[in-house]
Amino acid sequence: RGRVRAWQEHHGSTWAEYLPATAFRHALPEAIDTNTVRDFRNRLRTRRLLAIDDLDRLPSDDYLQQELRYTIDALAENGGTLVVAASAAPGALRSLAGDVRSRLTTGLTLRLAPPESAARKRIIHHATTALGRPLSEPAANRLAAGIRGTANDVFGAVFALNADPASQS
Repeated sequence: RGRVRAWQEHHGSTWAEYLPATAFRHALPEAIDTNTVRDFRNRLRTRRLLAIDDLDRLPSDDYLQQELRYTIDALAENGGTLVVAASAAPGALRSLAGDVRSRLTTGLTLRLAPPESAARKRIIHHATTALGRPLSEPAANRLAAGIRGTANDVFGAVFALNADPASQS
């Protein structure tokens, strides 16, 4: 998301787009319902940078997979760059059609290490402050020490903590 924001600030808002996979999933049927499929496709396929987050959450629906495949191909033809984020390498995402996985595995794959303790604490402080419920340093340290996994796992723990009625008192 930050990379897309930087591109937009440097080149203009039409150069790059960030799109969670769930938004892609919902935007396509909406475009069909409103007869704006051409605009939807043009918007995504003409970007210089398209970032799709949580690709592993895209359902294995044939039409969605076809739309994604054509979007990947159009970006490549137009010299655009596609960045995807998922919980696993593209080749391991069984929810994706084989030809989509194949296209994605031709690119660079980076595996991100889970955040270390200091990064988890920063994420916790940022998230709790944004939620208007900052934690004390000792509480943030205990929470950070008890979480292993990705930044999404850290955010999930913060949201779960704030959703717990006992933590509200």
